[in-house]
Parts: sequence; structure tokens; C-alpha cells
Amino acid sequence: MRTGSPRHAWFKGHIQAEYAWFSIGDSNSLTSISAAPVLSLLKNSFCKVSKYPAGIQENYKVFSQKCSQCHNLNRPINSDYVLPDEWFHCIGRMKRRFGSNIGSSEEGRLYDFLVYDSSVRKRDKLDAKLQVLTLDAQRKAEDKIKEVAAKYQ
Repeated sequence: MRTGSPRHAWFKGHIQAEYAWFSIGDSNSLTSISAAPVLSLLKNSFCKVSKYPAGIQENYKVFSQKCSQCHNLNRPINSDYVLPDEWFHCIGRMKRRFGSNIGSSEEGRLYDFLVYDSSVRKRDKLDAKLQVLTLDAQRKAEDKIKEVAAKYQ
């Protein structure tokens, strides 16, 4: 654990040798990092779903259980995927992986959660991606988002 500097570390035994070791480690960029990026990852890996509809909250439980089998939840929660088709293809790819244990019913629940969550929590990213789509593709994406939202009202 980083102490800030070797001056703030507590040493036992060979004080001068341990101080030298920590001084070298502290000055090396490979062994010395700030806690800020790690804390940022932890902070962003959680999704507050308490204000989401009950069905979406249930889908979040499936998402947490299934997706955490293979990777940290930070990965999908903070990914650049926001469009329904992006989530559809992502879930399909994950479903085909050995050991994912994602069944058809869970596939739909994962899709609904991720599409709903993206439309709420990542609205700015979603709007930016919708802007570059053709009008037809934009309408289809918006219809899919509305369809998911309507299921849970």
C-alpha cells in the first residue's frame, strides 16, 4: 500500500535497508502509482439502480451475477456501448463464450438492463451517437429504447 513517501512508512528490523528499498520503489514509475485512478475505477464500477423501475432492478441482479463471472462490472458499465444494437451484439458475443451460462431469458434481461441504463446514465453519449446515424437508423434505435422503457413502466 502506498504511504505517500518512504518518510511516512513504518519500518521494522533493518531500518536503513528498508528505507532504501522503499525510496527506490517510490521513485520508480512502475512501482509507484497514485491511488486516484484506482479509486476512480471503483467509484465508477457501481451503478445506482435504486431509482430504476423494479423490473430493471431485477435485471441488474442478473447482469451483476452473469457478467461478473468473466470480468469486472466496471467494463460493461463504463463501456462506450450505448446503442441497442451495440448491446445486442455484445451480449450475443458474451453468450457464445464458454462458461458464460447466459441463457435466452437472461440474454433479454441483460439487454433490457443495459439499454435502459445507457438511456438514463449515459444519455450524453447516446445522444452523440444518435446524431451521427442516418435518420432511419436513429429512429430504429430510439424505437428500441422506447420499447424497453415501456416494458417497465
